[in-house]
Amino acid sequence: MSRQPANRSKRLPDQVDEILIESTEEFIPCPDNAYLAREYEDHLCYWQGHADHAAAASYGASLADLLLFARHMAAYRMISDRTAGKEVLDLGCFLGYGSRLLSMTAKTVTAVDMDESAVAYARGSTSASNVNFVNGDATSLGFRSGAFDAVIAFQLLEHMSGSGIDDLLDGALEVLRPGGELFLVTPNRTSRLMPGQKPFNPEHVREFNAGELRRTLAPHGSFRIRGVTAPAWIVEVETARVQRSAFNAYLKIPAARALKKLGISPMALKTGKMSPVLLSTRGSISRNRKILSWIRSSSPMILATRQWTCSPSA
Repeated sequence: MSRQPANRSKRLPDQVDEILIESTEEFIPCPDNAYLAREYEDHLCYWQGHADHAAAASYGASLADLLLFARHMAAYRMISDRTAGKEVLDLGCFLGYGSRLLSMTAKTVTAVDMDESAVAYARGSTSASNVNFVNGDATSLGFRSGAFDAVIAFQLLEHMSGSGIDDLLDGALEVLRPGGELFLVTPNRTSRLMPGQKPFNPEHVREFNAGELRRTLAPHGSFRIRGVTAPAWIVEVETARVQRSAFNAYLKIPAARALKKLGISPMALKTGKMSPVLLSTRGSISRNRKILSWIRSSSPMILATRQWTCSPSA
């Protein structure tokens, strides 16, 4: 599939001259929509069986959740041609949906996650013989130097502190072979958060724009940083999901966090019930499956890549 030409006229506000953001509306699909539907249903089944997990309330059978999942899958699809026939390390693999996708063309995929239940679920959901799931910490790898042709860390940087990111990148570059590539994907805070706003996702330590990401990665070499966007209708759905506004950023979300510390649910103030309340609107999986036929791209995110050109031991 031919790619749309990069739009090199658009720059992020705090970006230095050599860091450009590329914009494309090309859809990088999964092998077929039926495959994406199966993986999404597997994703929902996991969360339905782990309702006590802190993040479970964030997921449900809705258009916004489906597009969020499709964006995660699309990121793996974007690099699948560059991992074909190679030995790949997938850090923060979680349920292994991206690892399974890459295994269709990669020589081997070693998938690592520190969540024991997720790794166990991934093993039970995977029949491919060239995927190996490992329960481990992405910041403390035990693999030999130069063991992999490609290392992937998608949706992981935002969960880490500065020292954790340094440990992750040092370890990833150590296990890369000369000429290997490191691929990183993280949310673009510019499309999600107001200036000075903390991430609304409680599991996110920090979110980056392109300039901040460049400065964070700079001690570890030169990375190519790209912005990946989507057609307007998908951007609208994602914008509604993250509810980016000054009111939410500076009043509603901080107030909700303060109430939570007091053991009071914000919804309790409306219902008069002083007990934890969670309301969500969820559609059916069959209805959402129809949406798959007209998904066209991923939601806003930042992709950073680096080719390792010298010996990891140098």
